[in-house]
Amino acid sequence: MRGKRLFCLLLCLLLGMGAIGAQAESGLYEDAVFVGDSVTQGLRAYLKTLGGDAPAGFSGARFLTAQSYMLYVASRKNLLEGHANLFFGGEACTLQKAVKKLQPGWLFVLLGLNDYAGEDVDKHIGYARRLIMLVREVSPDTRIVFQSLTPVTRAFCRKKDYRTLWQDYNTSLAKMCEEENVIYLDIGQDMTDEEGYLKEEFAQDGLCHLNDEGNRAWVEALRRFAEEEREP
Repeated sequence: MRGKRLFCLLLCLLLGMGAIGAQAESGLYEDAVFVGDSVTQGLRAYLKTLGGDAPAGFSGARFLTAQSYMLYVASRKNLLEGHANLFFGGEACTLQKAVKKLQPGWLFVLLGLNDYAGEDVDKHIGYARRLIMLVREVSPDTRIVFQSLTPVTRAFCRKKDYRTLWQDYNTSLAKMCEEENVIYLDIGQDMTDEEGYLKEEFAQDGLCHLNDEGNRAWVEALRRFAEEEREP
């Protein structure tokens, strides 16, 4: 009888530890905002289709996205006419203004595709630094995570080898994140084939947008990140 009680006690303890871990993972994304362009819009749509089957906490994540949204625009204090802008509260707004209102615990940024950031790495790393500065001005406790540019297909690279340009930008982005004391998260490892292109089975349009399989790999990278963050 004593052994049975001890077994039950250990089982409850293990279940409790699992619940605490799930709450930690859930809490990270419940207080997260994802900033991006149409690629991030695809992630939002994918999570919406999962509904209650979405991994813990993802259903509470918030999104600030616009088709063709640029890193350059996100790094500006003022709205830019003629460019895609975010909409928040029914009106166009800058990223800084939206972050000021939302005060997220975490800000996950994926931008640079529409800038073709790899064509001028130094300039776009400068935009990323300015984005960090703008966020810290209005929400200093927000933890910023720059996600790597996701890989593109061979077809996307017909005129120029954006595969290597993307790699160069991601390498510089990781270095900048270390210097600025923010987080760099490589989300593309499981999406990339042996030659460095986006796996064909992950491409929704044959170019750069992800299908459900690609978004599932992205969510898995985010899930692993949440697990690592909750480790003591």
